[in-house]
Amino acid sequence: MKKCPYCNTLNPDDAEVCENCGKPLKGRMLALVCPNCGKVNALGSRECSVCHTKLSQSNHQLVSREITPRKNNKRWGYIALITFGILIALFTYLGGRYARSTSIPGKIEALEFE
Repeated sequence: MKKCPYCNTLNPDDAEVCENCGKPLKGRMLALVCPNCGKVNALGSRECSVCHTKLSQSNHQLVSREITPRKNNKRWGYIALITFGILIALFTYLGGRYARSTSIPGKIEALEFE
């Protein structure tokens, strides 16, 4: 998803213009550039998202770059969570299986009733 720098509307990745305000999602945009590290920050940001340097709102610039979607790192969390769950289930199954096998294989025990 692409986020419009003008109205903050989320648009599809293949969109050329914003679905809400109609402004272009590619090309030059007005942004705050950090004087310390050079990171491009959205207008209205109070500090740099990388080095946390205070940003001045009067120091905005036209920046020529394409807006790229953010990488979704949540999937690695889901993969780790699923893997952890599978390992817990496997250890529980194997631990219970070997803990119950105290009898000798092939020997049939008879139940006695009084």
